[in-house]
Amino acid sequence: MKNILIFIATIIHFTYPHFGNAQSGFEKYFGKDVISDYKISLLPLRIGDKELEIKLKETRFNNLTIHITEFDNLKEKVALINSHNNLTSIELASNWRDTTFANIPKFRNLENIDFVYIDGKMNLNYDSLWLELLKMPSLKFLGIYNIGKKLVGSPDLDELLAKMEGIYMNQPEIYLPNPEKYSLKAKSIVLESYNHETKNFLEPLKKASNLKFLSLSGFTLSDENAADFRVFKELDKLFIFRMGTKEDTPILQNLASLPKLKQLILNLGKTTSNIEKNLGLLKNIEDLKVSVSWKSEACYIPESLFDLYNLKNLVISGFSDTILSKNIKKLSNLEKFELSGKFKVLPNEIGELKNLTTLNIPFIDLLELPNSLGNLKKLKKLDAKFSKLIRLPESIGDLGKLEYLDFGHNKLEQLPKSIKKLVHLKELKLNNNNLKELPSEIGDLSSLEILEVTNNNLTAIPVSIGNLAKLKTLYLQNSYYMDLDDFKSDFSNNILSLPSTIRNMTGLETISCALNKEFDGEILKELMNMPQKFERIDFSNCNITNLPKSGWANLKTNRLNLSKNKIESFPLEIYQFDDFNELDLRDNGDRALHYYFHNATELKVVGYLNGLFTLEEIKQSEGIVDALMSLSSRYDYHNNYNPILKLYPIALEIDSARAIELLSPDKYADALYEAKDMKNV
Repeated sequence: MKNILIFIATIIHFTYPHFGNAQSGFEKYFGKDVISDYKISLLPLRIGDKELEIKLKETRFNNLTIHITEFDNLKEKVALINSHNNLTSIELASNWRDTTFANIPKFRNLENIDFVYIDGKMNLNYDSLWLELLKMPSLKFLGIYNIGKKLVGSPDLDELLAKMEGIYMNQPEIYLPNPEKYSLKAKSIVLESYNHETKNFLEPLKKASNLKFLSLSGFTLSDENAADFRVFKELDKLFIFRMGTKEDTPILQNLASLPKLKQLILNLGKTTSNIEKNLGLLKNIEDLKVSVSWKSEACYIPESLFDLYNLKNLVISGFSDTILSKNIKKLSNLEKFELSGKFKVLPNEIGELKNLTTLNIPFIDLLELPNSLGNLKKLKKLDAKFSKLIRLPESIGDLGKLEYLDFGHNKLEQLPKSIKKLVHLKELKLNNNNLKELPSEIGDLSSLEILEVTNNNLTAIPVSIGNLAKLKTLYLQNSYYMDLDDFKSDFSNNILSLPSTIRNMTGLETISCALNKEFDGEILKELMNMPQKFERIDFSNCNITNLPKSGWANLKTNRLNLSKNKIESFPLEIYQFDDFNELDLRDNGDRALHYYFHNATELKVVGYLNGLFTLEEIKQSEGIVDALMSLSSRYDYHNNYNPILKLYPIALEIDSARAIELLSPDKYADALYEAKDMKNV
């Protein structure tokens, strides 16, 4: 019999979770969607981090990475770790440089850690590790990623696995304890391997009476195990990756018997009469992701898929169909629908999905959308980026509840005027199209917060944009692309200026017009008189020659980028600009201000170097020694004069200890020697 390779071709995307104590690291990732190359190291801290104590106070950090060479350090920091409840996960990572056998620290003293993830080979006694983990008071979840050796059963390992609420294991051979001695209590189990038969580990799974979520990847399903799936009566979520089966293995019939199974991720290596017939049996499924691996032969969507009338969420990808079946209308309960592949036509029947709130159709070959799209009155999100759309239907304006709209990387030349009716729209992304103008109706989008129109063919912005009082982000820049970049745009904006009505956009936080080659920097006058503090203003690489001579003391922004322009002389009042965290003036005609500044004190120090401030004046500035040392450590100075020669002695006079801490005296000595050598030349 031919084998069907079950393989998920596309990475399953997930939304980054909010950080905090509500869920453990295991639940955040494995409890929702699974990716096969999972790492828990999202926003990790390291045990040797000098700023560990400061960072632990931030709730966004919930994971601590420990290399085996740093185990001893853990003993000194247990109290610190225990004092921060947001830290719930630790990752034990291998260090290729370490060859010393490591002792196991007292993990039992960590009070809040509920997830331990073991990443790779480590030179330690694993039996001792299992015992130590077994004694951890809050441990509920365990991840084991390819420790480089076969897992050998022991009473401590068996008891540890049996105790866990969640298990992740990626091993050449999966090991689970004998169910007659240690019954698994886990609600969630994720197992990954390669060509390992299910008969070697399925017995323990069958006895896991609490199991609600199961993910299997890389296994071969034994014939005798197909019927065993019937025992998972409590299972509500099943993900299948890269599982090989025989053509007539009745796995779908058995999955159809599971009363609580609601979410299924499944790949079809190719459609067969067996699958075509039985996919429609999965009547209880509400959330289905079905795809095929990349194959040379044609593989089409089974029509029985459209008999799953209880579906609320559906993802279809990888099939050879070019026209979506009209039977999509039968899935009237769909709330979220994602489609990718070779599709060139969406049928009018898609407009009959009256409960649809999300429609994702990126990376397909559509030229236009059906006019019936306007019937989706509940639609809140429409994503059609990286398609080949050349026009939009006027009915787009009938999507009255739409909040998110992405038509980026298409071939649109204009927007329909009906867009003005999208009064609930918050995000509008039109990057990389061929828009020659924005309609004045854009000003009617009263709820708009994000507008992105990068890499188009714009030369002006309508005056009506000033009506967008809630707009926070305005992207009008051109992006830099390599010549061989597959996503390189054929078009570039050449916006000359912005309308003065921008002064009315008091919610604006970020504005970028970078790489518009004939941009007038005088528009900064309007930004200077606005009441809010901007997050970022980017007018870099715009060939700007002149800037406002006054008003700089009024400008408030965290980041201002004026680099790579043609400014021959910065106005003197720019030295009064003091409300920023980053100021980039590099690569302009005025070499006296060829710097990247982190704060106003650094700006004033350069003013001192240019003869505009006295030494006594800059000594009064906040953080003066740090500023002096920061500028002294730069390599991009002009006129071959190293500022360390003048600034380091000043810093030593003010606070010698701090100066030496920030910059080694050896660097000052090297600069003196170099200057003397240059003088002799």
